[in-house]
Amino acid sequence: MPYCAHCRWHYDGAPSFCRQCGRKVYRNGLSGDFALHEEISPSVPAWLTDRRAYVLVALVAIGSALVVMSRGVAGSTTGLTGFPLDEAWVRLVYARSLASEARLAFNPGPAEASISSALWIGLLALLIKTLGAVGVSVVALAKGVGIAAAAGAAVLSLIATRKLTGSPAVALAVGMLVALDPTFAFAGASGIEASLFAFLTLAFLIAFLDRRLVIAAAILALSILTRFEAVALAAAAAVAVAVPSMTRLRSMSFSRPTPRMALSIAVAVFAAPLAFLAWGYIDGTGDDGMMPRAAYLAALLWQAAPEVSISAVWQGYFASHVWFLTGYAALIGVPLVVIGILTIIRDTGWRGSLIVTYPLTVTLAAAFLLSDARAPWGFERRRILDALVPFFAIIVAYGAMGLWRGCQRLNRNASYDTKAAARGIAVFTAVAIAFPPTLALGSTWDRLSSDYLVSTRRLADTYFTLALYARDALPPDALIAAIEPGTLRYVSRNPVADGRGLHTRALSYRQPLESMSAARAEYAALPMAPSYTSWPAATLMKEFAAPPWLGGPGVGLFRVEPTRLATKDVPGAFPTDRLRRLDYLDVGNDLSEKAHAYAVGTDGGVSRGARRLSRAVSVDDEARGFQGFETFEIAAVPGRDLILARRFDGTRATFLMSLDGQALGEWQPRLGDHVVNEDTVRIPGALIRRDRVRVRLEIVGSGASAASRAYWAFVDE
Repeated sequence: MPYCAHCRWHYDGAPSFCRQCGRKVYRNGLSGDFALHEEISPSVPAWLTDRRAYVLVALVAIGSALVVMSRGVAGSTTGLTGFPLDEAWVRLVYARSLASEARLAFNPGPAEASISSALWIGLLALLIKTLGAVGVSVVALAKGVGIAAAAGAAVLSLIATRKLTGSPAVALAVGMLVALDPTFAFAGASGIEASLFAFLTLAFLIAFLDRRLVIAAAILALSILTRFEAVALAAAAAVAVAVPSMTRLRSMSFSRPTPRMALSIAVAVFAAPLAFLAWGYIDGTGDDGMMPRAAYLAALLWQAAPEVSISAVWQGYFASHVWFLTGYAALIGVPLVVIGILTIIRDTGWRGSLIVTYPLTVTLAAAFLLSDARAPWGFERRRILDALVPFFAIIVAYGAMGLWRGCQRLNRNASYDTKAAARGIAVFTAVAIAFPPTLALGSTWDRLSSDYLVSTRRLADTYFTLALYARDALPPDALIAAIEPGTLRYVSRNPVADGRGLHTRALSYRQPLESMSAARAEYAALPMAPSYTSWPAATLMKEFAAPPWLGGPGVGLFRVEPTRLATKDVPGAFPTDRLRRLDYLDVGNDLSEKAHAYAVGTDGGVSRGARRLSRAVSVDDEARGFQGFETFEIAAVPGRDLILARRFDGTRATFLMSLDGQALGEWQPRLGDHVVNEDTVRIPGALIRRDRVRVRLEIVGSGASAASRAYWAFVDE
């Protein structure tokens, strides 16, 4: 039955406007609990309500993204021509495959899709097929779409706020907050779908508030095809519709839907699940069921998550990247957010509740999945929440409105003698609200624009340069294994095995080095970190490093070939030709541990793997992790210096050492260039009184851990 959301009048027939107030009449039965502000006061300046406001906000958003990209352009153009994250190149690999071969495949051969954004890849494939055919760079296409979507999201945030509040000034402020947000500008210029997802979620919000069910359902389906996090948006919208509908049903005031309205409701209910299943069909496997690969892996992380950690999300994202919550600005920002949430609930009821429940749900999900990430997040993690920036801006705007209303009530209730003081309090409140966050905005801009330059330059100087070298120096069909496969696959065009198992599913659920071995690749592109350079099968061919001021490890191109392992009971990191071996304790071997009365404080379990000790020596050995202490008996010669050698995993630890109960002092075994290390300590012969001594090593520091692989006892020849 047609009705007016403002006057609550219901009409027979098919009127277009309310006879009482003249506003537009809605035609479905999902009446809300508040009225949208479709009309603007004539006293409002025209430029705040027409297209000039939209153009202003869009231009500011585009300018913000260009400022982020152009930082340091005088010294390097990588900010304009590169991406800050390898995932952007991964999406281009799939888009190129879809455009040229009409299939989703990361490598030649059988299609093996594992896409993180179906709509983004499809859109890029269309642009590559059209604009790319006339010579437009794929980097320009990806960045252009992202920046355009960011500008569109800023405009839609303005429109949504104006519908909600009826204030063009507040709406323009929200649009400008989104357009000037450095985190959102970074996301728009990143070459991935964060800004497009924000654009679609805001479009859904507007259609949902306007009760355009079919349009809202179609936009929601596109949102799910962009990111599976839109499932949280669908759930929030379902709650916003179901609760008032159930209330009306209990009160027997629910009108019987017409066939057209019933069809609209059916489309709204089934569009989102069908989109999710369609993505799962093209991207899932027998293990994943009908879930998209990214959603399936997120579900596994959810199951393995130890606990929810709000502090991790606060420290990693909000306190470091949301400008009105960083530093001292949080003293203003946190109360504004709380007041904004309460004001939204009071003003909009259930229909507007998804403005709060949707970002809250996604934030809680991030608190589960990233509970161990307490340092400021890089863009790889930050992009999960960047699409929520427009919703945060709306909440903050409502907080400022709620605070201003309180000041106005104080002014109205003040006596004649105190009105001047009340006005002063209102002005002071406005200045206090604006000043600290404005200062924080400037510092956040400086930090994030610098971060964009560093990220793009590091990726360009490492993986991109390596990919160019591989394209020229390696056979075109040579298989390369890599932890970051996107740049290498797109630029070199060589087949690339993804060591994370995401795009090479045969390598899923393995440790990185285990997956490298299982890939049977001829070459490997690996970070120059001890955990990777210690892989025995890898021989360094060429290293690619960013300038020292950028920080971070370089990347090496390694040749992968079988290697001969040394005997594990012989030390490989120091010479033993002038030493006589007395004893050998093989840690992790039950018989050897029993023979030497080996014991630890808290047992961390046994692991095994082949690792490099030096460039020439590699061993396959067990390691036992522990906390607290370890103790064992080992052979000695009374009166002669005992040289105790230890093979261990490369965790820096300091031990309090004792021999037969006598304190010997501290020992900190030296670390080398690889994961597995060896070091020795000389114990004076004056302390050796028996031919078998008990050694105890206690870790200094509570909660610290270590891992031992072997011990030897030597004396000088």
